[in-house]
Amino acid sequence: MISYFISQYKKVVPLLSLMMACCFLLVPSISFAQDNVVLQLKWKHAFQFAGYYAAQELGYYDDVGLDVDIRAASPGVDPVEEVLKGKAQYGIGNSALLLDRQNGKPVVVLSVVFQHSPAILITKGDGRISSVKDFVGKRVMIEPNSLELLTYLKKEGIPPEKIQIIDHSYDVNDLIQGDIDALSAYSSNEPYLLNQKGYFFKEFTPRGAGIDFYGDNLFTMEDEIRNHPDRVEAFRTASMKGWVYAMENTDEMIELILKKYGEGLERKQLLFESQTMNNLLVNNLIEVGHMNPARWRRIVNAYKSLDLIHKENILEGFIYTPPIGLMDIIRANYTVLLKYLVGSFLLIVFFIYRHHQLHLFNRKLERIAEVDQLTGIYNRKRLDETLGREVERFSRYSRSFSVILVDIDKFKDVNDTYGHQVGDEVLIQVVEILSDRVRTTDTLGRWGGEEFLLICPETEIDAAVQLAEEMRRAVEVQSFATAGHQTISFGVATCGEGDKANDVVKRADDALYQAKNSGRNRGIASVHNTSK
Repeated sequence: MISYFISQYKKVVPLLSLMMACCFLLVPSISFAQDNVVLQLKWKHAFQFAGYYAAQELGYYDDVGLDVDIRAASPGVDPVEEVLKGKAQYGIGNSALLLDRQNGKPVVVLSVVFQHSPAILITKGDGRISSVKDFVGKRVMIEPNSLELLTYLKKEGIPPEKIQIIDHSYDVNDLIQGDIDALSAYSSNEPYLLNQKGYFFKEFTPRGAGIDFYGDNLFTMEDEIRNHPDRVEAFRTASMKGWVYAMENTDEMIELILKKYGEGLERKQLLFESQTMNNLLVNNLIEVGHMNPARWRRIVNAYKSLDLIHKENILEGFIYTPPIGLMDIIRANYTVLLKYLVGSFLLIVFFIYRHHQLHLFNRKLERIAEVDQLTGIYNRKRLDETLGREVERFSRYSRSFSVILVDIDKFKDVNDTYGHQVGDEVLIQVVEILSDRVRTTDTLGRWGGEEFLLICPETEIDAAVQLAEEMRRAVEVQSFATAGHQTISFGVATCGEGDKANDVVKRADDALYQAKNSGRNRGIASVHNTSK
């Protein structure tokens, strides 16, 4: 092993010397005065912008010679206009930046933060709107630039003229009080507010119809790239570095936001937001900031379906291309290079890179190990880990959660009558039905055999029972190709004081046993014994 390290060191020494010489040649032209720049957020301070807070707090911006002012927005503030008028150099926008480009505004997307947009539609959970088709004629409160939601509705056969579009008040009480039938929302925000009010609701996501837009995008203008290319790359790189840190240290970032940015925010709300965002960033599979030109082309085609984009070359100049030349890279990161370029720098980078690649590979293997191979949902291992985390969060923050234990009734008869292949098909189809009704923050997995467990954070027992009952009805009316009609039974339990993971599941299992003994195709809720 020692000889291997020595051999690798000898290989990198000549390149290291060349790199250091290049950096010292650059020294006379370098100005160490920090550039003052403004980042205009798209909304008020929240975990939604944690990566930029991390880059600020940890000195990533300082390291590349930037003094960054992070400004929150409010209703009526358009980040594109702020950057276009020179009030800010960088901003956060959604995929509607394409329309700004269409309208002659020279916006350029530097990086994509959310691989999936958090934009959803929320309706009452009373069953009056059970599918997208029921939106016809309904009062829908939609905020500006929510065109992906309009694209979603149009794809489902509901153009804008078939709904009553109402200006957004940003107040979920309008839905609760019945002033509207639905509202546009972020999956990382409004569901938490409604859960806190004990309100049962239903979510509709464009991804269910194949409309998968990018979410928060870091952007600037062409002039900034043309006049300050080094600054652009330095700011982009430092920001994405901040996002990597933020998503790997969520508890630390929550404390920072509460301390420095979180006026009016609650710790439980930030916890909910960070958990939801982990799925939106897909940071365990995709590099933070990555964007795919083919994906942008699909978004362009979606906008064309609404007759909003006409330019054929709309993406030309819209997607930022980082510098690829050696001198460009050195100039864009000169402060870091001058600070850390020492004799062993490249050797350390080499082994860090190899370790990082191995880490990514191991995380992919862990993902494979967490999935049930037949149904594609999480397996018992992942469910046990999630239960442990939820119990710990409840113990530390009183963040309650419920579990729903589901069992397919008389499943043995299906296997005995039609064979295990048909039985597997029934399992897969039941999972599809359950998954269609699972909310973005819930965790669904196969508990064993024909039993499934759904873990519902921030959900009290009444809301969990309503969700389970909706699943039961959906299975009941479904006709399975060979096995005919099937039913499910369920047991529901909520975590209480002193509970361990096994206690919550045991109560749900006991309730499920009662439901089965009471005639099946029904559910029973188990109330926590406070005298325990």
